[in-house]
Amino acid sequence: MKKFLFLALLVLSVFTANVFAAGEVDVWGGCTRLNMDNAFTVGLDCFFDVNKKNPKPGLRVVYLRSGENRISSASVMFGVRSDYDIGEKFNLNGKLFVDILEFNNTKKRSGIKVGGVIFLFGVDPSVGLQYLFTEKFGLGLDLGYRLSPTPFSGFTAKLGLNFKI
Repeated sequence: MKKFLFLALLVLSVFTANVFAAGEVDVWGGCTRLNMDNAFTVGLDCFFDVNKKNPKPGLRVVYLRSGENRISSASVMFGVRSDYDIGEKFNLNGKLFVDILEFNNTKKRSGIKVGGVIFLFGVDPSVGLQYLFTEKFGLGLDLGYRLSPTPFSGFTAKLGLNFKI
């Protein structure tokens, strides 16, 4: 299953690279905490190089699944990325993504459904270090913390490949 998701994200990144002619595409996988359980996460970040300036606006598609609790989530997030070169081959970056989470808190009490669907605001800030193998290809590591008033909050660690278009 993990190999299939990685392959699907890789194909999607090539498609995205052709549609958006200037920018960056990050394909990544990692781990996080989800409702007090370890979770596996994969994603695709697309950043648009507007006039070669910082910050760069972007989109993130992410899927996560916990092992023991069997909780899963998929979402599309909107965000920005800012880069700072710390050497010829190294790059320091900061990312901030936001989304609106759909959280179902419907419970059955005495045969009656109480609660309903709530839409909540989520924030995913991170800092990262990227090593550039070539001018257009690199490997990055991001550390962050996903903030939301749901069980989907927790520390994140991501390892990914970066393609500059």
